[in-house]
Amino acid sequence: GSSSIANLYEQFAATADPDDDKRLPSHVTIFDSCPGLFRIPRAVAFVCVGLPFFQQLIAAPFLYVFAAFWTASMALGLLPNSLGSWYKSHNEDVGNTAEVRRVYIYSATDALTDHKDVEAHAAEAKTNGFSVALEKYEGSTHVAHLRKDETRYWDIVKRTMEG
Repeated sequence: GSSSIANLYEQFAATADPDDDKRLPSHVTIFDSCPGLFRIPRAVAFVCVGLPFFQQLIAAPFLYVFAAFWTASMALGLLPNSLGSWYKSHNEDVGNTAEVRRVYIYSATDALTDHKDVEAHAAEAKTNGFSVALEKYEGSTHVAHLRKDETRYWDIVKRTMEG
């Protein structure tokens, strides 16, 4: 989701005619379990999704080493930090300046996206002048907030869309 929106900013600008506005038109953004930053435990959790417990137990040490290597490679500039780039783009990309409002739907129990990253991103967005709402769920997992409370979820979407 977060990567798709970041790529949309770029592609919209790249395909616009020279005299056209390069920004996305007026829109709202609904962040569901994003954006997040690269974190070693979250990366390991991502790879382990769907693995049986015993396989997770065997794979975990190797995955932690690999994730640490990946982190070091990003720090040295050998690999791009895509999550970090996407994270920044939502608050800094010129293509997103026509955003009307946004909402972050998230949970502290999300194993893949740290709720502190989401809250920090929202605070920065607010500082940058974006209209921000936070909707924190209790006990829901990554992109499963709808399943936790469907009525609340669709009410959030409706309020965001209607203003």
